[in-house]
Amino acid sequence: MPSVGFQFTVLDKAATKLAGDIRGNILTGNTKYGHLGALGPDLLKYVPANSALLDKLDTQGINGLSLTDLATMAQTPVMVGYGMLFRKVVLKLWPAVADISKFLDDMSTIANAEDTDALKGKKADLDALGPRFDSLQSLGVDGKALLEVLAIVVGLRPPIQGAVQPWKPDKQRPYEFARWHKTGDLCRNLLAGAGADDELKAYAYGFMSHVASSVTSTPFVNSITGGPYRSHWWRTRLVDNHVDTWTFGRYKTPGVTFPSVDDPNPPYDGWRDICEGNLQKEFEVVPLDGWDAVNLVSKGDSAFPDVLPKKLKDLLANSYATSYAGIAQPAGFTQQAFNNAYVGAYAIVWFMTNGVGPLCVKPPGPPPTTCTTPPTWVTGGGTPPPPSSGSSGSGGRTGSSVALAILALLFFLSGNWAGGAAALAGAIAVAASGGSVDWAKLRCDIYWLQFLLWKAQNAVRQGLVTGTLAYPLARELGVPGPDGHIIPVGDSTTPTPIPLCKSQRSDTYPRIMDASVPPPPETGLPDFNFLKFPNVAVETKNALGWPYGVKYPDFAVEGIGLDNGGILTNGTYPSRDRGMGDAVANAVDVMQKDAKGLSNYNIDGDRGYGWKTWNPKLLTKPKDPPVSDEPEL
Repeated sequence: MPSVGFQFTVLDKAATKLAGDIRGNILTGNTKYGHLGALGPDLLKYVPANSALLDKLDTQGINGLSLTDLATMAQTPVMVGYGMLFRKVVLKLWPAVADISKFLDDMSTIANAEDTDALKGKKADLDALGPRFDSLQSLGVDGKALLEVLAIVVGLRPPIQGAVQPWKPDKQRPYEFARWHKTGDLCRNLLAGAGADDELKAYAYGFMSHVASSVTSTPFVNSITGGPYRSHWWRTRLVDNHVDTWTFGRYKTPGVTFPSVDDPNPPYDGWRDICEGNLQKEFEVVPLDGWDAVNLVSKGDSAFPDVLPKKLKDLLANSYATSYAGIAQPAGFTQQAFNNAYVGAYAIVWFMTNGVGPLCVKPPGPPPTTCTTPPTWVTGGGTPPPPSSGSSGSGGRTGSSVALAILALLFFLSGNWAGGAAALAGAIAVAASGGSVDWAKLRCDIYWLQFLLWKAQNAVRQGLVTGTLAYPLARELGVPGPDGHIIPVGDSTTPTPIPLCKSQRSDTYPRIMDASVPPPPETGLPDFNFLKFPNVAVETKNALGWPYGVKYPDFAVEGIGLDNGGILTNGTYPSRDRGMGDAVANAVDVMQKDAKGLSNYNIDGDRGYGWKTWNPKLLTKPKDPPVSDEPEL
């Protein structure tokens, strides 16, 4: 379903349209509460993983897990993935790379100024980087362990698609349950519980915006995915991330136009990147430090402080309890869960959107005119070059030895720890001897070292994008085709990739789970082919998908208006089976009417466009179509 970048865009545009209305004033005066509400039930997706489980994964690996551990892991799969990513890689790599990058930038400034005294003074900075080298030495082993964890995490399908009593709603994860049950009631109960408190009202209106946006736009995402979250949970993440990047760039880049359907002006490489959008600031009802939040998520749920305002925790716990009174439900709608989820959401959104580390690193500009051809040590992949004499013939050892030391840092990043250590030790010894500097060569070496560092960071970034743990860059949304028109980025489907930001046909929905790629034997679960459109059978009975044809996300945001009366026009179960308009128009309509008349929609768009909440019938299993449904009680 549409994620943070999309949901915040819809709320902002809806609040603008409500200018002058009391609800618009409440939203514009309390934007952080409104944006936190716009996370909707997905706030609970960020409840941190179990601390003991993370510790066990860290020390014993996947093979040390019991069946009970795997069941615990299945309750918070995404946060297990992020917890281990933060623990194994981010907290080690990000600060080290930042220090190395700053060192290179300083060296570039010195080389451009040809400042010999400043160059000699860099020895102390180089020595100070020693602890950073130590922090990188286990990255090879840690990276392998992380991949093993993620291989399991990807396979942990939603319980409603599982084999054990999927018709029981109390077996669902809390955030999935909340997207499937009493969604209209929850909107009204949040507003009623807010009373006269404008901050809490803003939260409730943001939540209404989330529900309205999801009912109308999740089918847009599902058409690209090929099926609903339930049957294509990891592919949904891939599509969500691309739709978020597109939507953020489209609305945060001034003056975007489309001279033709696929050709934005400015082109995608001129769009703002969501990775530097600092979206955690949008819902920061309590200020946090991003690194502190990441560190907490890496430690798991036992470490979390009490930070969320009591009035908000009370509102959430009471509203969920009122909405779900008398029906079977999972545990987890507690004040502590909402508190921890806030910190978890802050950590993940900060990590993905605040521009720290390689997730938003830009390639260096062109090389100096004196070295447009990479040095042999770049192209040959060999050992670092020995120090060489400067152009004056008087030694020239200072400049080239420092360049040699910088190159040693890259050996640490690539895993050649012994070679890097030897090169670093030799460089420091030579630097102490002094001499004249070959500044042109130094500038050349520094540039290519910066290039290699960018290349290493970009490889990390691309891996996280492919694994759905990071956003793609705007420039990756499309590439020029042979006819000069932009080809939208697509998945790995052959022979024709499915565009990841462009809706598809509505008559082939929803696809069953895709088990065409064998998963790791530990899971026996599907969706490991999430990089491809699921060219598998359509579930029976099939349903109406996205009804508005092939469109980009801005059409789902604001391209229709209210259609057929919008989502407040009721109909019989299971669905009115017709389009109801765009996200902004429906969000405005629902907020203006305080969600009165809003049905309990399944906001995963699971069985199709505009379906109401449902359960699998007793003893039926959605993993084995036909899918037999009945209204929730």
